[in-house]
Amino acid sequence: MSKSICLLFSLFGLFSFVELRAQNHVKWEARYEKNSSEIVVTAHIDKGWHLYSINNAEDLGPVPTAISLMKVRGLKIIGKTKEQEPVNAFDPNFGTHVAYHENRVEFRQKVKIRKLKKLHLTVFYMVCDDSQCLPPIEVALTIEIH
Repeated sequence: MSKSICLLFSLFGLFSFVELRAQNHVKWEARYEKNSSEIVVTAHIDKGWHLYSINNAEDLGPVPTAISLMKVRGLKIIGKTKEQEPVNAFDPNFGTHVAYHENRVEFRQKVKIRKLKKLHLTVFYMVCDDSQCLPPIEVALTIEIH
């Protein structure tokens, strides 16, 4: 009986993980642009979904997008992360005006890199459509430096 219960919980956990990934609604890409010395993180957002601005106040309701570069020797972060101009509109999920992105957005972070071959970063974010929000999740990305 205990083996059956363990199997049942294992399957439930697996299906929960698959469902969370299936509900992600954002595909992420990251690259280093040597000419501009910038890390560029691009979000491709499914139609009808919103990804929230990095500049939204945390107490506004939606979780602001946050990009974190792993601190390593040979990496210096210069200034703040910049994003393309967000949509500023009323969000019925939160009952207030918020800043968000639709379809596609780029986030750019100026950096100085010395002798690194890889960079690791995480993106913490949440997405909503007009009637629901999904729990915030964190995605890990790796950038190959050429």
